Amino acid sequence: MVTQRSYPAKMLLAGEYAVLMGGPGFAIPLPSHALRWSRNPGQIPDPRLVDFAQALEKDFPVREILDLDAFEAALHEGCFLSGNIPLAYGMGSSGAVCAAVYDRFGVMKSTDPMELREHLRSMEAHFHGNSSGLDPLVSYLEKPIRIEGQSLQILEFPGPEDLYTLGVRMIDSGIPRSTRPLVAWFEGQLQSPAYADKILTFVSINRTLIEAITTGNVAALFNAWESVSALSLEIFPAMIPESLLSAWRNGLQSGSYFLKLCGAGGGGLFLALVKDEDAFKRECPLNT
Repeated sequence: MVTQRSYPAKMLLAGEYAVLMGGPGFAIPLPSHALRWSRNPGQIPDPRLVDFAQALEKDFPVREILDLDAFEAALHEGCFLSGNIPLAYGMGSSGAVCAAVYDRFGVMKSTDPMELREHLRSMEAHFHGNSSGLDPLVSYLEKPIRIEGQSLQILEFPGPEDLYTLGVRMIDSGIPRSTRPLVAWFEGQLQSPAYADKILTFVSINRTLIEAITTGNVAALFNAWESVSALSLEIFPAMIPESLLSAWRNGLQSGSYFLKLCGAGGGGLFLALVKDEDAFKRECPLNT
């Protein structure tokens, strides 16, 4: 069995749904969770990867950037992706798959970050119906990345350890979720002008939040995160599980911690910014 480079999971710190409108988004790699190519001649082809390869065959632009014959042949020769990124959990498992397939089977792979993002976005759209390209790009480059519209910055700060120092914690809802119906719900809501106006406010707050994260401005970080938490209760009701609602409201009321989505929401991981660790542990029993 042969292993190659790893393709890490990602954490979307800010920009949930805003990135689909060309708004700001910021994500970092999580090297503790990753996928890698392995090979076992007796391995039965992973049906999910076979389905992915067949779906890509129908996409003309993608067919031009991948050697899909080699991809399918490798699957039938015992190649598969192994690792510890949980599926349907908001940690970018589909992005890591796209990064791995592009890295191994890409034809004349681009070195331009914007073109790279577009290639990976086209691939990931087969999983979600719409993709910003951010997840697979973070996995492929293994760097924190900030995007907004056609602007893209590859950064060195922060990493997971930096975030912990700032007070960011992950919450495991214990609920798997599917991104596609959540994205469809969001796109349906955007048909309402009133909802679209609220999203514009959300986009603006996210821009402030990202600036605070990337500069390590703790005071601005708490203010913006609190605003995102409060607005999310109003605009993302379909994305917040019932099991988290009480803890979400408690945090806003006490000011001890503030919860937010981690990517699409609906299940999987959520994020907390914590002021009072004891109160957080007491009032949010799902904290990890």
